[in-house]
Amino acid sequence: MSVCYREVLLWMAALVHYLPGMHCDIPNSSADPASLALSQWLSSFLDSEAAQLRPVRDWQRSVSVKVDLSIQSVLDVDEKNERLLLYVLYIQGWVNEHLRWDPSMFGGVQQVTVPSERLWRPDVILFEIAGMEDYDRSPQVSISHDGWVEQYQPRLLESSCPLNLFHFPLDTHICNLTFISQAHTEGEVELYWGPGISGGQGDVSFSRGEWELTSLTVHTNPRRRKPNNRPSISAQVTVRRRPLLYVMMLLLPTSLLILLDLLSFLIPAYLKQRLSVTATIFTGHFIFLIAIFTLFPPFSIKLPLIEVYLFGSLGLLACSTMETAVVFQIANGKSEWFRKNIFPSLLLLSGRSHWETMIEPERGRSTGGAVDSVSTCHHGSPGPAVQLLRDLVRIRQDLLQIRREQTLLDLYREVGCSVDRGYLYLHCLVLLLGGAALLREWDKHV
Repeated sequence: MSVCYREVLLWMAALVHYLPGMHCDIPNSSADPASLALSQWLSSFLDSEAAQLRPVRDWQRSVSVKVDLSIQSVLDVDEKNERLLLYVLYIQGWVNEHLRWDPSMFGGVQQVTVPSERLWRPDVILFEIAGMEDYDRSPQVSISHDGWVEQYQPRLLESSCPLNLFHFPLDTHICNLTFISQAHTEGEVELYWGPGISGGQGDVSFSRGEWELTSLTVHTNPRRRKPNNRPSISAQVTVRRRPLLYVMMLLLPTSLLILLDLLSFLIPAYLKQRLSVTATIFTGHFIFLIAIFTLFPPFSIKLPLIEVYLFGSLGLLACSTMETAVVFQIANGKSEWFRKNIFPSLLLLSGRSHWETMIEPERGRSTGGAVDSVSTCHHGSPGPAVQLLRDLVRIRQDLLQIRREQTLLDLYREVGCSVDRGYLYLHCLVLLLGGAALLREWDKHV
């Protein structure tokens, strides 16, 4: 009985030597005879040079390769070099016409695992590769009894991607991923997306960090231009930045400084404290921009909207500080050029052109009467009464001078407050128009 059994095994081994074969993990001596025969069958094929050739019986036919792509995470987006780094699970499957067997003849075995380097595999690479592709090439492939071969490959894909940072930090970027065969032509290998991704949305397992994946869209147009006349399939990855960090670090502090600048207009412009407050706010915002400058992404074409907002706010604060300094000089009557050239014109516009006639004649009449009275009261050396009268006249003249200066100071302050109020209206108008324009642009990409 043992002799017959040994002859049957030898006959099966001789038979599979002429059949296309496969390879699996070699079983030990305790394996059943069917598994041992399958192992010998696979080894005989994998040891041959035919295992490294395209797995078709008719060389006029192409090998159809199914590709599935599962993006696990968006690891990084390099704004300076315009690169996208993804961690993906790449799955490819194809039919090897030489690796088919009847499970009933081999103990019901329907699937085996063999070393991937001993079989022909599709040489699919990323066309937009921007660096050394780092992936854990799976050392094993699974083979079904019907010849279906499948390989799982976790990959780190670094793809070149043109970035538009105009709407930073509410920016969204669309990057192309094109997978092509490195050496085979369209007549030899045909690539197509698997059912897990062909619906237009990829399988997004998780997304962490600053960036999140919003969609994975595939292209199914057969007329799409193929690079170098190689079989290819392409997809578009849409990633979006999470803006919470930049809103809290950039927009919120700047908005609070602008609010403080608006509240500073409640302080009268003729007080020096107003100038100190506005100068402090401007200096604080300038130091703040220097401190957070490293958070800005590098730009090459257009200035991002957030930088327009920040530098525009700095410009408004600078204008507010200069306006406060000018109004302080006007309101306190310290500008001689303004008193001679601008102040009379402003009074004419305000309908107060008779202000000099209200003060100068009164001063002339009072001074002249006092002098006449003094001259008629003494004919020799002045007595105590005359000296007292002269003191009273001098006091009256001083009081009239103080009254005149106070009247002029009130007019200066009134003109300064009018200029300050007009600038406040213009300041608020610029803020509203600029804020509305920024919100309109950002709203398009939220």
